[in-house]
Amino acid sequence: MKRTTIFATLMLISVIVFGQMTFEKKTISTPVKDGDSRDLANKSIFWQNDFSNPSEWSMEWMQSNPNDGPWVIGTSGPSGSFSTGMGPINSTTAANGFAMYDSDAIGVEVGEQDSKIIYNGTIDCSEHPKVAVMFESYYRKFHGTPYLEVSTDGTNWTQFELHTNLDVNQSSPNPTLVTVNITTIAGNQPNVYLRFRYVGEWDYAWMVDDIVMFDAPDYDVELQQVRLNFWPDYADYGYSGFYGQIPLEQLSVGDLPIWFGGVIKNLGSETVTPNLNVTVTNPANSQIFTQTYNMTNPLTTEGFDTLKPDYQDINTAFVWTNPQIGEYKFDFLAGIIGQDDENPVNNSKNYSVYVTHNDFAHDNGNYTGQWSTCNYTGGCVDGDIIGVEYKFFQTTNINHLSFWVGDMSTVGSSYIAKIMFWDEGGNTWSELSSSDFITIESTEQVGTWHTVTFLDEVFVNVPEGESTNILAAVEYYPGSGGHFRLGIDGTAPTNGFETWMYFAGEGQWYYYGGTHVSLIRLNVGQPSNVEIQNAGSVCVYPNPSNGIISVANVENANIEVINMMGQVVKSIKSEYEISSIDLSNFANGTYFVRVVKGNEVSTLKINLVK
Repeated sequence: MKRTTIFATLMLISVIVFGQMTFEKKTISTPVKDGDSRDLANKSIFWQNDFSNPSEWSMEWMQSNPNDGPWVIGTSGPSGSFSTGMGPINSTTAANGFAMYDSDAIGVEVGEQDSKIIYNGTIDCSEHPKVAVMFESYYRKFHGTPYLEVSTDGTNWTQFELHTNLDVNQSSPNPTLVTVNITTIAGNQPNVYLRFRYVGEWDYAWMVDDIVMFDAPDYDVELQQVRLNFWPDYADYGYSGFYGQIPLEQLSVGDLPIWFGGVIKNLGSETVTPNLNVTVTNPANSQIFTQTYNMTNPLTTEGFDTLKPDYQDINTAFVWTNPQIGEYKFDFLAGIIGQDDENPVNNSKNYSVYVTHNDFAHDNGNYTGQWSTCNYTGGCVDGDIIGVEYKFFQTTNINHLSFWVGDMSTVGSSYIAKIMFWDEGGNTWSELSSSDFITIESTEQVGTWHTVTFLDEVFVNVPEGESTNILAAVEYYPGSGGHFRLGIDGTAPTNGFETWMYFAGEGQWYYYGGTHVSLIRLNVGQPSNVEIQNAGSVCVYPNPSNGIISVANVENANIEVINMMGQVVKSIKSEYEISSIDLSNFANGTYFVRVVKGNEVSTLKINLVK
């Protein structure tokens, strides 16, 4: 086998590549999972509506404008060419009906839209000096803005912009629990009017359900997003590409930092100054880092801001010191300086990063959908590429690439797995090595992982104290009228800067810049014997494992790990198609993974070799 070597070519790739085009094309939607759970405990609710009676609502829109149309109340999801894949809102009472503005189905590529759904009655807030509205929402953004509007006379309306954290082509969780403090308008008012308004042009769709109005707390902040700024390549742009799995060898260079931040919103009635506490727990369940970051400026009601650390101060970062194989837990908790938060349920977020022997992954271990250039107009052309960028700090070899082939991929389509490097002279990604040309020959080869090796041995040479970036990529050939899609994880905290797309028809690379990461992983370092065990549609890999296994096709399944004595040593409930399980604290040996999914039971053998 021929060896192909890439030397560390640039330390400033983050500066150079941002000269590339960020992506702004409309895409075919895919369903979103991982929604918020509604918690009405400790809320003094005095009005609510679940859209079960459509006569309580009326619609207004620009009826002379063929590009605009009305909201609808029903149980069906969007039907536009690009919005239909979103599916209906997964709200608490969706079966009773919900409100929807299907901008994509109503509109065309250009043209203004301004559509409202209005509650016909008024709401008596005369005995409520501080008032908040909470509802379940599902929105995907292109060129539009959703609003909640409040009035005391039905003529003059105050706007509250919603889903302000979304960029073009990004979708909210399904559903998102939205809370708006409307005290300044509605407090102690006998007649309060309420409406939802969409303003934009040819967007995707917006769905709303299960509205409640309650007495607003004085002190309530919400942690809307967190930032795990790895290294941080893209700190000034937001996230730095979350890593769900990092090989131990790549952390052994020392003093590699992670900076933390978050977006915090004030939902309370009083002006407050938030803070953010971050703790890190190692595989031995010992807390090895804790730090509280204070926001510089106070937030008024409905105000929000990004708490950013000082990236020049290493003392504010978590630094990998003597890393161990296993799970590192990162716990984020927002608070208020000098006050107790009256509604702590929306203050925390938690993520895990696994230090592995060989596996490199940007995803969070969850399969939440499928995506590719086939989701876009002008895409799905032979030679299109999806790639995920990895930073290397240590000289190593790349053994193989694994990626999830979505079940929407056409039998007969083909692909080539590629390792690519950034060519400064050409200002583009260039091929370093590739796999064979592989054709999908049966339905058993879709909706599952593919692990492929390369024709040449791939060796990444990184001089001491430097780093280099590698693109793990899949070039695909769907053929005329065919499709090819890769699995994605929408639960990883990312802004999509690690994901690249190449449109062969345009000859152009783009940043994805969205809210998911493709399930494309690398195996690096000392080669390991990798075998994927299958039992029907369920599979577990790698096998043998050095501590962390992935179990695929296990959405809504119960998973048990059983030792040779027949004892259940670990048990989890999987909410996703792919679940990662950490076995690094168990002794070497043979274990059985039992998966119970409805009436189906699958048992697979796994060997643990550390």
